[in-house]
Amino acid sequence: MTTPQIPALTTIKERQQKTWSSGDYAKIGNPLVIMGERLSEAVDVRPGQKVLDVATGSGNTAISAARRFSMATGIDYIPELIEQARERAGRGSRCRLRGRRRREPTLP
Repeated sequence: MTTPQIPALTTIKERQQKTWSSGDYAKIGNPLVIMGERLSEAVDVRPGQKVLDVATGSGNTAISAARRFSMATGIDYIPELIEQARERAGRGSRCRLRGRRRREPTLP
């Protein structure tokens, strides 16, 4: 009996990164804007609160939280998605959107 080979975590992350950056995520993410709004409403995001949106994608939840005057930060390790999120947030947005290229996740 042979033991199945389990791919290394770095290999899995590289495959994920290629997948998420290869298509037009906005086609999937933009219709889900309402989910970020509903989540922000459900957890009762208030002005001045700190909000961290991990794997922010196109920024739906972080942008929704920032509209409620929270200190929202969205992070993702796909640079193309962060750029889309920044475009959606617009200039002067209170939302901080940052990309992480490190192999191991670190949180702000």
